[in-house]
Amino acid sequence: MGKSLLIDIDGVVAQYDFPKLTEKYFGVKIPNGKIFTYSLEDTLGVSTKKILDMFANEVFASPNLVPGAVQSLRQFISKGYDVFIHTNRLMWMSPTELADWLDKYDIPYHDIITEGYMPDYVYAHVDDSPRKLLNIAEETKVVHSILFSRPWNLGCLDIYRKFERARNWTEVRSIINGG
Repeated sequence: MGKSLLIDIDGVVAQYDFPKLTEKYFGVKIPNGKIFTYSLEDTLGVSTKKILDMFANEVFASPNLVPGAVQSLRQFISKGYDVFIHTNRLMWMSPTELADWLDKYDIPYHDIITEGYMPDYVYAHVDDSPRKLLNIAEETKVVHSILFSRPWNLGCLDIYRKFERARNWTEVRSIINGG
C-alpha cells in the first residue's frame, strides 16, 4: 500500500479571514470564535445561495496560508508520500483552474481528487469538516482521520472516537509521522 495523504485546502492549507468576509458580504463583522458550525448558513442565518456567491467571489484570490502547511506538504512529498487534494473548491473551480491556482501559489501536491475517484487506501486524511472525514472513511480505508481544529468544529463531540485532532501542522506531522 502506498502512503497517500488526502488534504483539504480551505481551513487546513489556506484560511479565510471570516471577520473581513462577513463584513464585506453581510455588513457585520463576526469573529472566528463565533462561527460555531461548519455551515456558515446556520451560523449566520443566511441562505446557501448567499454563501455560495461569497465563495465564488473569493476562491481565486491569493491564499492566506495556514502556518506550516506548505512546508509540511513539501516534507511529506520528500518522504515519499503522495499528496492528494480533496476540496470543496471544485464547486467553483475546474480541476485545471484549481491546479493552476495551487501551482501559482506554490502549494505542493501530486493530484486532485475529483468526483468519482477515491484511492482505495489513504494513510491520512486532514480536513476541518467532521462530515467530510466520516464520509471518506466510509468509502475507503483511512488509517488517520485528522480533524484540523477550527472554531466551527470544536463542538463536534466525536462520540465514536473516529478523529485525531490537530491544532496546527506540527501536530499533523506528529500524527502522520507516528508520534
